[in-house]
Amino acid sequence: MKRKRKNNATSQSTKTAIKLSEILLDFAWNYAVKDQSDPMQRQHFMNVACTAWNISLLPDEVRQKAITSFIDSMRSTSAGQAGDTNMKALENDINALIVWKRDHYPSIRKLVVNAELYGEGTNVGCRATSVDYDLMVKNKLAQ
Repeated sequence: MKRKRKNNATSQSTKTAIKLSEILLDFAWNYAVKDQSDPMQRQHFMNVACTAWNISLLPDEVRQKAITSFIDSMRSTSAGQAGDTNMKALENDINALIVWKRDHYPSIRKLVVNAELYGEGTNVGCRATSVDYDLMVKNKLAQ
């Protein structure tokens, strides 16, 4: 009697699968973590990076509108402290992050719900919650 062989392809892909939290750290490291020592600033920049990640999932024809809406929201919550120069820099950062995400992780279509940084210095980790963007859109259209 022959034994059934275990499907090695499945177990190999499971072993090498990278968590979204690790991908988000890679994605946002230079922007949110590398040069930021204050934990609150790091988290703020990580939140901006996650917003850029989520915007990158949108179709091309609505992406710029989403960026503009986010910039307007940031401007209104900053109570006049953020000048036009800062808002333009933020827009440039978001666009650069979107390009980087699309170049490095084009097949990952997860919408980031939350990404929380923890740790200090270069020993920083991330806890992330996400949903499948395409499934979410499909379910929303089916309603």
